[in-house]
Formats: sequence, structure tokens, C-alpha cells
Amino acid sequence: MRIAFFSDTFYPQINGVVTSITNSSKFLASEGHEMILFVPKSKACIKIAKNVQIEQIHSVGLPTYKDYRIAMPQTIKCLRKIHQFKPDIIHIHSPFPIGMLGVMCSKTFGIPLIGTYHTLFPEFLKYLPIPLLRENRLAKGMTWRYTNFVYNKCEIITTPSNAMKKELITHGIRRPIRVISNGVNMAAFHKLASNKARKKTFNLKNRYLLHFGRLSYEKNIEIVLKSFRLLLQKYPNYDLVIAGKGPCLANLKKEAKSLGIHKNVRFTGFVSDDRLIELISRADAFATASTIETQGLATLEAMACGLPVIGVDSRATPELIQNGKNGFLVKPGDYRTMGICLAKLASNPKLRTKMSGASLKMAKKHSLEKVISELEGIYFGQIKSNSHKR
Repeated sequence: MRIAFFSDTFYPQINGVVTSITNSSKFLASEGHEMILFVPKSKACIKIAKNVQIEQIHSVGLPTYKDYRIAMPQTIKCLRKIHQFKPDIIHIHSPFPIGMLGVMCSKTFGIPLIGTYHTLFPEFLKYLPIPLLRENRLAKGMTWRYTNFVYNKCEIITTPSNAMKKELITHGIRRPIRVISNGVNMAAFHKLASNKARKKTFNLKNRYLLHFGRLSYEKNIEIVLKSFRLLLQKYPNYDLVIAGKGPCLANLKKEAKSLGIHKNVRFTGFVSDDRLIELISRADAFATASTIETQGLATLEAMACGLPVIGVDSRATPELIQNGKNGFLVKPGDYRTMGICLAKLASNPKLRTKMSGASLKMAKKHSLEKVISELEGIYFGQIKSNSHKR
């Protein structure tokens, strides 16, 4: 099978969408499928697999967030490449310029169109360099109308959680929606997590709580910092490790200093995949205060390493965190209760062990093998349906 992916999000960004696309591409390629990816042009583009082509579309970075790139559609080039590659299926991963190129190619050549809704786009208006649009209700409404315009052209839409399926239906999506997890490579995570001979990471000597992922304002990471300050009052030799990069890194460092906890907070910056898995596997627990997760791939990856997880009772997070079983759920913004939950985990190794097993069990339900099998089923179903129409 020949598959064409279209995404407005790719390297040098490191986030759940990019991870999902690269993981899916690698696995599909390993199954013998041929792929072509249309992504924004950057100096940091990578090679995925021998049978995965990457076509870069000219793009410019947003002034307020350089890693977010806006593509300048190269329609003729794109149509020519699709004509040469002759994909059996087109799969868009965003509704913006490159995603729209995918729609155009689908309609031009009569190729079945699949769309995945990864991200709550109205929540990202704050990064636009136009102040009046950042928190404007009208702008959010227009974003939803545009999103509907694009995704309602797909034969099938996938999204990684039931919470997002409900939200899409509420906001006007009329096409069939399938819930398919982003998936996690259990073999890669479990291999390092169970390696007793792993070396110390980043010279960390204390036990530590972990947060990793894109460091952006909508993730509410300052709530994790405030909850950690409460934990330090009982356990002064504990550390908080924050791994990743993003637009709010400088502000988080200032916040840690203003809270008087900066000596116990370690900002690692970008971490390679192998070192990140090692970092996860040595932590006591993972904490997130994000309220906008369409699934929460970082949470899922932490669970795949057997970590108890603490998050907020918002959108898709409760689909991964079962309160009292593999972690704790708190109300959005409630750093005091989050601090209490962290203290429970810090003081009770038996509870951590019990929740660790529950996290692993839950993560296995989201294995990449299972996800790709479901995705292939959709692809083959649409190809067969399309051939009957001709």
C-alpha cells in the first residue's frame, strides 16, 4: 500500500503530533508499506525509514514561537509528486496549508481521504502575532468553522480519545469518527525501564518527580511547580525534573526561583529519545496539569515505563488516569490537592509499586502494534470502498 501523510507540524518541533506521525510512519514502513510525508521545510528534517520519502514545503516560523512553522503552499509541486507517487490513501494530520494540500490532492486524483484530529487548534490562537485574536471568542468560533470545513471533506476522521470525539461532534463534525490511540512503542520503553544496569542520568542523586514534553503556556506547568513546593515542605531532598523545550521555559525558570524551589528543580532542555526513556524509568512519578490534552502522549509514555501518573480531571486525561488505581486526578488548577497526592506517592513505596503495575497494564492497551492494525483496517476499507465507486 502507498500512503501519503500531510502535516503542518513536524521537526524541529517535538510534541505528541510529531511523535505520533514518526512512530506511525516507521511502523507502517516496517510492515512493507511505502510512504511519502509532506511537511514544513526546516533545517532539522530527519530520515525515518528507507521506504519513507519526505517532501518539504517552504515555510516560515511564527514570530511568537519559531518552532511553529506556517507553510507557503506549493500546489504544482505537490500535485506533481502525488501524480508520480500514486498513493492509495491520503491521510491529513492538520487542517492548515499543508493539510489543505492533502485535501486538494485527494479531490484532484480521486484518492480516499482520512483525517486525524490531534490538536485543539482554538487553544493555540495565543501564539498568533495578532493580540486581538488570541483570546477572542469570535476567532475561536471561526477556527472551529474552518476546522469543520476541512475535516468534513474526509471519508473518516480519527481522533485519539472519546473526549475528543464528543467535542468534534459538539462543534459540528458530520463525518464518521473513529477513536484510535496515538499509540506507544511498548518494546522500546519497557526494554530500558527494566534494565537494572542503566547508568545515572544527568547526575541526579535524589529521588525525583518528572514532567516532560513541550513547555508551553497551555500546559499549566506552573501548577506542577506550586504542587512540588508543597511536597518539598515534607521531603526537602526531593527533586523535580522538567525535560523538554518550548516558549515558556524562561518563565518557568523565573517561577521556580520566585517560589524558592529552583535549587531542587532541574530543567534539562531537549533530551534524546534514549536518554528520555532512561530519565522516565528512574522517576518516582509523572505529573501534568494540562487541561487541553486530546490524549496525552507524554502521560502514556510515562505509563509505558511503569510510572504512577498525576493529572487533572479534564478532557482526555481521565481516559488514561484512573483515580486511585494508576495515579491520581485533581481538579484543574488545584495545586494543593496535587501536592497532597505527590506526598502520598513519595511516602508509600507499596502504593507506587501497585500503581506502576496498573499503569503498565493500561499502557499495553495502547500499543503501537494495535494502533497500526486498526489504522490499516481503515485504509484497506476505504481503498476497497473507493474501488467499488469507480
